[in-house]
Amino acid sequence: MKKLIFTIMALLIASPAFAGGYVLVSPDNQTTQSLSASDAAGLQEILRSTSGALHVTSTAGVLIDPTNAVVDIPSVGVADRVQMPDLDASYCTIQAPMTNASYVYVGGSTVTNSSGANEGIELVAGSAISNIRVSNLDKIYVAADVAGDDVKYICN
Repeated sequence: MKKLIFTIMALLIASPAFAGGYVLVSPDNQTTQSLSASDAAGLQEILRSTSGALHVTSTAGVLIDPTNAVVDIPSVGVADRVQMPDLDASYCTIQAPMTNASYVYVGGSTVTNSSGANEGIELVAGSAISNIRVSNLDKIYVAADVAGDDVKYICN
């Protein structure tokens, strides 16, 4: 056993990788990849490593307070739909509350409920659509199969 350990150590010491100060892979064979994140204050930090040096770049992001509310869908029918409120936004999440009696449908200005030919994205109670990228929430319309069902939204 001692001979085996001695042989392995001798091979490692004679290896150009070990002699060069690194054990597994030469840094010349590595690629650089950036890592980016944002904190709660909207500060974005980009981390990257080049030739063993760590570089940190900080940039101020745009922080927008999120807005959320509930929208009632008072009537149902093929042509009945509700336009979401006028709200400048970047990203929105729309949810069908757990208290809804049936499906709600999310789409554009021609969205219909299940009676129509242009059903939107169907949401069962408790489900949601996230990361909807819009310039204004009023580009989105909702319809329902049961009068009085709602949708909730949060946008930033």
